[in-house]
Amino acid sequence: MTDVPTNATIKSNSRGEPQLDWDVLHAICDHLTDTSDILSLSSTCTSLRPAAMQRFLSVRPIVLKDARSTCNIHSLIFADKTRRVSHVRALQVTIRDINKPYDPSDVADRLLAIVTCVDRLESFHTSDYIFSNASYTRILPAIVQLTTLRELSIAGVRCDDGASNLVQSIQSSLKILYASFRTTPWSCLDILDTTTSHHAATLEVLHLDWVDFGDNDHSVHQVVTEYPALRSFIINYAEGLPRLACLLRAFPALDRTLAFNDRDDRRRWWDLDDPLICLVRDENMRAQESHRWVALDYVSCEAHIFFALGLQCPIRHAKIIDCSAQTRDYVATALRDSPPRQLTLHIELERGLSVFDGLFPPQLGTALTHLTVILRYSHGHKDEYPADLDYLKNVQWDQFLDTFKYSIAHLPLRCLSLSFCIRFRDDDSVGQRLEPLSETFLCTVRNLPFEDVASRLASAITSLELMHVITYGYMHRDDVKDVWWLSRAFRVSYVDENGGGGRKRVQMAELSTEAMQEMFARENMPVDVENMKWFTTQTQRRYAE
Repeated sequence: MTDVPTNATIKSNSRGEPQLDWDVLHAICDHLTDTSDILSLSSTCTSLRPAAMQRFLSVRPIVLKDARSTCNIHSLIFADKTRRVSHVRALQVTIRDINKPYDPSDVADRLLAIVTCVDRLESFHTSDYIFSNASYTRILPAIVQLTTLRELSIAGVRCDDGASNLVQSIQSSLKILYASFRTTPWSCLDILDTTTSHHAATLEVLHLDWVDFGDNDHSVHQVVTEYPALRSFIINYAEGLPRLACLLRAFPALDRTLAFNDRDDRRRWWDLDDPLICLVRDENMRAQESHRWVALDYVSCEAHIFFALGLQCPIRHAKIIDCSAQTRDYVATALRDSPPRQLTLHIELERGLSVFDGLFPPQLGTALTHLTVILRYSHGHKDEYPADLDYLKNVQWDQFLDTFKYSIAHLPLRCLSLSFCIRFRDDDSVGQRLEPLSETFLCTVRNLPFEDVASRLASAITSLELMHVITYGYMHRDDVKDVWWLSRAFRVSYVDENGGGGRKRVQMAELSTEAMQEMFARENMPVDVENMKWFTTQTQRRYAE
């Protein structure tokens, strides 16, 4: 253990039994991170309770999710206000409706008392409820008066004016701002030059829900406010195409995250033949002739946006969320011009194996060492881009795996994570019967031969050291519902069969769950086991309804 005072000693009580020095006990308490461990320590003796409660209040965000939790935290803090209030660092207020036997006015009074007294609060997260409920509107002036906040998060859809005013008037110098409270998209000009400009000098992370860059509207170039400290710019939903002339001027020091994510499949599809995409790409590449970012750690977006950005700076990790036969050329061109060291691809298979033709350009052969691929086999978007039903019915497993294997064989990969995802129903949302998929392919993916898949890929890519193979999804056929998520990970090594640099024989050692998590985390490819459990549980629950 570190940071234990050097003068700590082991004392004895009147019966000669050893007792830990209080400094040691406090050092132990200061190193606890699990709230249940902290509460257990606090119950061992009354003398430890003050230190344990201080640790409890500071180690994790305090979540006020309902009337009961608000009243309990209020009682906890004010039971020893002098010693406890300064240890509250993060507060999350996600209260919705106040139900009986609680009085909304009393709960609001308690929340106001908490917000008013936490004089060292650094992070505050809230939903739209405190903006839309009359009992809570008087809390807003207290939030405005806070001067120690470094992070503010506002999530909701019913509080445009109140939340915007809060962002513009709050006295704290914010470093992180998450704003998700618009019923209509922000224009790039409005958000940067008006709403958030008050924090331009200090903001390091700006995360917005919905931003409209316009189509052929050059008004976005009129942004004049510079955010010299901003390192990450994240948007959940992007309307139009981002213009780098605007972003480079506004965020000259951006070097961590640039993300234009879209979490809704229904909004994801763009007219992929739109000539504006190529025009904006040319415009963005010209904008980088005079100034470009030094490097970006992480870029995440749809394929057409990745192409339109035309980034000319080094990228450590790129994530493309909608690679398909329609978007393949966009992805390949962008990867050719800006080859990342780490790549995550979500690949749709409904249009056939042509998605792999030229997808991984030769330029990746000297750069890409970490690859995550999620292969999705489903009926796809039948209205916008109908699936190749002949392929879906007749695809052969060996042909599919060999095609994928040969497409990545030239890459110098050290770590590979490969996921097979099936989402299949035999009827659509209105009960119309859907065309069947390949029964043998469905069964193979559902009962994936993990060792065979790993061995065949490792034999083609002799630089591999770690491999994670996953199969997950759901199938709903004739009222039979099946949900699963299975994975296995392997450490890969190679032995010369002739001892002289000839043909190499693959050796694989399966990893335990703990070893898998630890080793992939060290490679910046974290494995979220809890998310696996969540997917299975939530999907089972949804299809049980």
